[in-house]
Amino acid sequence: YDTPSQHPRISREELDFIVSNQGNEKAQLKRKVPWRKVLLSIPVWSAVLSHFGFNWIHYIFLTEMPTYLTSVLHYSLGANGLLSAVPYILGALLCCVASLAADVFRKRGTMSITNNRKLFNTLGVLVPGLFLLLVPLAGCNGFWNMVLLAVAGGFHGMGHSGFMAAFVDLAPDFAGTLLGISNVAASIPGFAIPAALGELLKEQSPLEAWALFFYTGSAIGILTGLEFILLGSADIQSWGVDTTFKGCCQVWRCSRYSAHS
Repeated sequence: YDTPSQHPRISREELDFIVSNQGNEKAQLKRKVPWRKVLLSIPVWSAVLSHFGFNWIHYIFLTEMPTYLTSVLHYSLGANGLLSAVPYILGALLCCVASLAADVFRKRGTMSITNNRKLFNTLGVLVPGLFLLLVPLAGCNGFWNMVLLAVAGGFHGMGHSGFMAAFVDLAPDFAGTLLGISNVAASIPGFAIPAALGELLKEQSPLEAWALFFYTGSAIGILTGLEFILLGSADIQSWGVDTTFKGCCQVWRCSRYSAHS
């Protein structure tokens, strides 16, 4: 539906609130993105880098794990399909756990929102990097390889409550723009990883190539996790709210801070 008034299940109270705070005309206005401030924002680029590291690990599972299970660990096609799904299943479960835990911490005021984001970003980006570091040490042992990859994939799911949520924290009125910028950078691993692995396999033996491949992924995960600890933030930026849309801003502020008031 293009407007709230067109939705068949919206209540009269909800519609009155939206119209009184924004109005149909305001809803049609285009926000002017403060591009210079966005591109010079350290917290924004910190989240972008963490998104890059998160996706690098994600594409390892998505594009190369099935090949690794077949060519190095020699699993059958059927077993490959089942085992390749394990990190995703654990990741989906822990993603839900992390989101619920992050919300509980926020409501109880257990920690600042910035530390909240840093905690789950560390669990979702840095910790999987540590487990990938151990994969080459497992050699061709299928059991320990799968344990390490499954645990890495499980923790990886927690990252959505880190950098991803931080975009909304930093600039609630421009979160879509920030995520669009970030997705451009985070899509690079999608084509860089297969190309890099192909070159490694040309130059070195399979075991050496895969070891270097996992070490590289581990380093990227650890470094991008560390930089978010140092530079990341969830504090709203001075340019992050368009004052023309006070209604949206007030609703967002209420949901963000009411637990601490």
